[in-house]
Amino acid sequence: MKTLKLYWLRFKSKTPKALKKIQVFLSAILVPIAGALGVMSQWNVDKPILHSLLTNALITIPFMVLILQFATSDKAIQKLDKNDL
Repeated sequence: MKTLKLYWLRFKSKTPKALKKIQVFLSAILVPIAGALGVMSQWNVDKPILHSLLTNALITIPFMVLILQFATSDKAIQKLDKNDL
């Protein structure tokens, strides 16, 4: 339970500005990827490598955005350990 509380504190803490910009950039990439996959499926585009690449990106990018959220610029939370809670 202490580990979960530590993760929650890191998730809700302030994320550094550079990482926030990366999160916004990655989120903005998701829209054209989803659009491209929609067009490819509607028009029956037969490019299996491209379809596979875009599908993998559509799955992994949200996880990347979520993982970046756990980075914190708060020094007190950075030094916390689950035994400190």
